[in-house]
Amino acid sequence: MVIKVGINGFGRIGRVIFRTCLQHPDIELSAINDPAIDIEYICYLIKFDSTHGKFKGNISHTENEITIDERTIKVFREKLPPSVPWQAAGVQYVIEASGMFTCLQKASGHLASDGVKRVIVTAPSIDVPMIILGVNDNKLNAEQKVLSCASSTLYCLAPMVKVLEESFGVTEGFITSIHAMTPSLKPLDGLCLRGKVKSLLSR
Repeated sequence: MVIKVGINGFGRIGRVIFRTCLQHPDIELSAINDPAIDIEYICYLIKFDSTHGKFKGNISHTENEITIDERTIKVFREKLPPSVPWQAAGVQYVIEASGMFTCLQKASGHLASDGVKRVIVTAPSIDVPMIILGVNDNKLNAEQKVLSCASSTLYCLAPMVKVLEESFGVTEGFITSIHAMTPSLKPLDGLCLRGKVKSLLSR
């Protein structure tokens, strides 16, 4: 059965999810919402990616739709989750990748759109259940409408810790995470203090 997916937020994570959806036969990417960038720039970001290279498909667009190899994707520019007309694209599952609506109350705003069954948050949350496949996915249940897939760091760490815990037991642990620069970090000295290119940030 094919499921219809919408992506809220077309940053680094949103674009990776975009490419993944196009490669998955059981997923139909139906809509993208991002108030910060227009449709022309969305197409540019699809075509050229510093990590994944140039997009090989054919891309064109109208005022509010992108066509990729005869597949049409609606584009919205709403600021708040309840305002996004996901129902216009038949979206059933919303991937909340903006990084702004991570708490349960804000992420649940996507459920206001008719037809949306679930919301998956792509960042850690203070009150949304965080599920990591192979670690605690036994806690999934049909009543949960909003889920978080935690952080990239935790997704890498948790499976290894689970093996150590089950095999030997873990009393205490420390990790060091080396992370690429994100858009919020500035490469030069400025109001955000020292330029982050020469900094190691403890987490």
